[in-house]
Order: sequence, then structure tokens, then C-alpha cells
Amino acid sequence: MVPVDVQLYQFSIMLLAGMVLGAVFDTYRTFRLKARPGAVVTVVMDALFWVIATALLLGAVFYASWGEVRVYVFIGVATGAWLYFRLASAVVLRFLRWLWRVTGRVTRFVRRVAYCLFVVPVLIVYRVVTRVAGTLLLPFVAVFRLLGRLVESALKKEEKPPTGS
Repeated sequence: MVPVDVQLYQFSIMLLAGMVLGAVFDTYRTFRLKARPGAVVTVVMDALFWVIATALLLGAVFYASWGEVRVYVFIGVATGAWLYFRLASAVVLRFLRWLWRVTGRVTRFVRRVAYCLFVVPVLIVYRVVTRVAGTLLLPFVAVFRLLGRLVESALKKEEKPPTGS
């Protein structure tokens, strides 16, 4: 028989594991709500969530009770999850929403800075080069237009039948 103090220790670890699983679920739920992935990605993410939850729970069971599963292990996980959802879930969800907003703002800021540092200089160089090239090539363009008109008028003169015979 397992001593009571060891059982209390194991129960406490499983209680904590239930709370952690609740927090992981809230994190996953917030991400799905905000990111709105497609159906296929949702299925993959659901499977990944359950793999992570199973790994966490098995890790807690092996850590607390050397892999022995007893009734109080299930009671501890269920009680921990229940306590988490009753006491801490609202606070964690509020924090996760705030974190999502801050992450979005930081991401937008980094994109803008990267755009200003990398894209804008390339656009400026491109515009300067095209304008300079256009200005330098302008006389050649004028000469080719003039030559084109001369050739066109010469071809029109050849096409005209002789008048008056």
C-alpha cells in the first residue's frame, strides 16, 4: 500500500497537471479563435493538441507515481482542470488576448521597419535609375522617332502609283 503522504504528493502533482492542461487548452483555444485556420489545419492542430496534452499527462504520471495509475490520479487531473477553469481561466484568457494584440502590433511595426529599410531604398534606386536612364536615352528616342517617320514617309511615297500618264 502507498503511504498517505506519497498519495498526497501524487495527487498534488496531478492537480497541477490538470491546471496546466487547462492553460494549454485555453492557449490553443485563443490561437484558434484569433488565427482562424482552415479545416485541414484545424484537424492537424487538434491532433497536435492531443499529442501535447497526452505527453504532458503521461510525463506527470511518470514523474509523480512512476507510471502507476490510480483513481486519485484521475480525480487529481479532473479537479485541477476544474479549479483552473473556475479560478484562473478568465485571467489567462484576458492575458492571452492582450498578448495576441501586442504580438500583432509588434509584427506590424517590424514589417513597416523592414519595408522602410529594405524595400523603400530599392524602390528609390529603381526610380532614380529609370529616370536617369530615361533622361539619357531621350535624345536617342527622339532620333529613332525621326528616323521612323522618315522611313514611313519614304515607304508611303514608293507605294503611291505614278499620276498622269
